[in-house]
Amino acid sequence: MLQLNRSYDDPSYVPSSAFVVQYNMIMAIAARVTPPTKSHYPVVAPSHCSLTSASTTTTPNRSPTEIASRPPSKIPHDQFYNRMLPYFPDLLQEPSLADLQALVLLMIYLIGIYKMGHLWHLSRIISAIAYELGLHRSDANWTSFNPLEREMRKRVYYLTVGLDLKVAK
Repeated sequence: MLQLNRSYDDPSYVPSSAFVVQYNMIMAIAARVTPPTKSHYPVVAPSHCSLTSASTTTTPNRSPTEIASRPPSKIPHDQFYNRMLPYFPDLLQEPSLADLQALVLLMIYLIGIYKMGHLWHLSRIISAIAYELGLHRSDANWTSFNPLEREMRKRVYYLTVGLDLKVAK
């Protein structure tokens, strides 16, 4: 979240490749998900519509229900995927936990698009990076990490194992 705020606040900030891939994959996954009905989230304004928008001069008395019932803007999910592609090789240079997280998000996105048999190459890369980072080892060996980092490493490892099993089926 700090990187996201910094990318908006500091015009000279250049985010890491892992952050760019993570952001675009989250947006791509979200763009593929649509609510079952137009009024699926009653009285909750979508994030793309602020309650105090500049357009209130044309319709001054719009309720939150009216705002929430508007369909969200349609940005194709593959647009976010295409934005991520130039950064993909950087994730494999000297992988870190953030790079592995970005690759896991990429795998989650691709699982909904491709057949499982087509994803085993990426699954193998993700597993190899997880082992390279030592995520398979007991967390008793991770004394140099704070509790949040330890928990994140465990969760990322178990997610890589779960995705590998899903792709292997």
